[in-house]
Amino acid sequence: MITVYDSLEELGFVEEESSYGLRMRIRFAFVDMNAILGLRPDGYYGVQFSGAFSSQRSFGEIDFSLPESVESLNLLKAYIAYYLDTPWNEMRGRPDVPQWLVEGKEYEDLLPWKKNLKDYETRDACMVERDWLKLAIKTLRTKITGFLDDELVEVHFDGEMLRFSLPSEVVPVSAGGEPWKQSYRLMVKSLRWLPKRLMRDPVCVDVIDGFLNIDRSALRLVSEADLQVWRNCRECRCQNEDVKVAQQALLNCDQVGSMVGDSHFSAGIIKCEACGQQFLSVFAELIDWDDGDDSQASLWLPVFSAEARKLLQTEGLATERLIMEMKMQRRYLVNAKSKGNEAYATWYEGPFFVPPHD
Repeated sequence: MITVYDSLEELGFVEEESSYGLRMRIRFAFVDMNAILGLRPDGYYGVQFSGAFSSQRSFGEIDFSLPESVESLNLLKAYIAYYLDTPWNEMRGRPDVPQWLVEGKEYEDLLPWKKNLKDYETRDACMVERDWLKLAIKTLRTKITGFLDDELVEVHFDGEMLRFSLPSEVVPVSAGGEPWKQSYRLMVKSLRWLPKRLMRDPVCVDVIDGFLNIDRSALRLVSEADLQVWRNCRECRCQNEDVKVAQQALLNCDQVGSMVGDSHFSAGIIKCEACGQQFLSVFAELIDWDDGDDSQASLWLPVFSAEARKLLQTEGLATERLIMEMKMQRRYLVNAKSKGNEAYATWYEGPFFVPPHD
């Protein structure tokens, strides 16, 4: 990232005093343009550009703003060239036009809206006849009932067949389009959200911004970073088969954030320093007002980064509702004691739940 105001000097802007304080100014051809650092019209801090252009054939005002920082100097050139598009046709080829402005026109593909359009046009996609896809979805719904949420499914299109590779078998469906550049992975959990009704025929199946889109349903893909953390975690102390070793490692994890902090119920996200895996940490206590033999449970569930971000956006009762709605089904550690029984610790595989609490 570069700071816009400070980088203007590299483009030939000169800092000078004005009635508004310090400003950057540049003059070339028939353009006179200023830049001031401060609040933009939208209320965000950034750089406001103003000025005018005037030639024998045209004249007009310059008025636009940019954020305080952008990704690169080339992107900054592209932004300014874009906003000077009106006088550009007259300036093109003139010897007094700065070279960076010419380069800015060449860097237009870096502009976010141009880049997004290019990404969309080159995305991996295929078209599937609705009846065939309905049959494949029905088959997938049946097959995934025997798998845990965190098991992985690979999706790939070779130009003829769209394949969903489950842990033990493949569900193929005929499709049309260009072969995909790569395979994609998602969790079995995501397939539980496959669309029940398909509105179009044929149906577009494509990949955009980390999601596999099937008709109107967007299924979150698993990133390579998440996969690497998941693999490392399986070999770390925080996932050790010895529950005492694993629990000690989890108790020493760093706190990422807390959603609930009541004395009888708490929930937060922790992170293992050794492997980077994040966990949903839950504590629940049910008071025994008669005998004082309170029931307590501590649970640690490994979560993907997208799940952690979603949970951290909630608090209080909303957190508990979201945990239940997410229906996370994978291996997690439980340390519990119920009234009249000894405490125990074990790895449990199945749907994650929030224990009863006051």
